[in-house]
Amino acid sequence: GTGNPDLSLSGLSNYKDLWDPAEPADNPVFLHLPKSGGSSVKDIMGACHRFVMASHNGVNDGHDKDTELAVVYIPGLTGPGKSTYVNVDTTSVEGMQRAKEMGFAGSGLADATVVSRLYESNDLFTPTAKGRLFTVFRDPIDRAV
Repeated sequence: GTGNPDLSLSGLSNYKDLWDPAEPADNPVFLHLPKSGGSSVKDIMGACHRFVMASHNGVNDGHDKDTELAVVYIPGLTGPGKSTYVNVDTTSVEGMQRAKEMGFAGSGLADATVVSRLYESNDLFTPTAKGRLFTVFRDPIDRAV
């Protein structure tokens, strides 16, 4: 090998194909791309739509030591007009491994999962509890100007 990672679509086998019909077991997954408006999308999902989120915030306040999956309230991040979180970190490789070991994919606890590492996040899900990916892009010309 060349030492290059496999970036083919086979590395995303635990994500639903865009053309597959939506099913209740699908896990909505937001791929957060920096400086693309993603923080606004996360705020809208959590604060406006009151989604239970899986992101890096779920392990704040000592919840990285929890041994069972749970929906948690994080001081300063939860409350009126704010999100609740699953006690996992879906943005780091270590956090995704912990979430997988805790059975995150089939738990149904998160209304939306936030990831920033596309290929590594494939292992958060399973063939029977697949992720359904979405993201937002910003026009690079408008961003540069």
